[in-house]
Amino acid sequence: MDDAIDRVRDRVGDRPVYVSIDIDVLDPAHAPGTGTPEPGGLTTRELQLILRGLDGLRLAGADVVEVAPAYDHAELTSLAAANVVYELLGLFALQAGHGKASSPGTSSPGTRPPGGDPPGRPPAKGGPP
Repeated sequence: MDDAIDRVRDRVGDRPVYVSIDIDVLDPAHAPGTGTPEPGGLTTRELQLILRGLDGLRLAGADVVEVAPAYDHAELTSLAAANVVYELLGLFALQAGHGKASSPGTSSPGTRPPGGDPPGRPPAKGGPP
């Protein structure tokens, strides 16, 4: 997995990157609900390790495609896709925490600016007026 992560990092460098995960990258044992199952694919753990290895890259966006719940009687694919989205959201949260998502003096969407709630939103209970 480290080799794959290193190759991605070398290729992307410091440029913004859009991550698109086609769920059929996973072996059908881990994600049978896709239109084009690929025997010999990754395990969910391997994909998690790769995604976690992307920490520090400048993520511009991400998506997960090819999930077909009708082909999956046990909902394994939906669970795997939800986990991939969770991992991607974690990467965006880490990026925001490192200050790469916004310019100095501004806040990222969904975060509180210094001193209170975003304009137009009622104050949180117990928060500044």
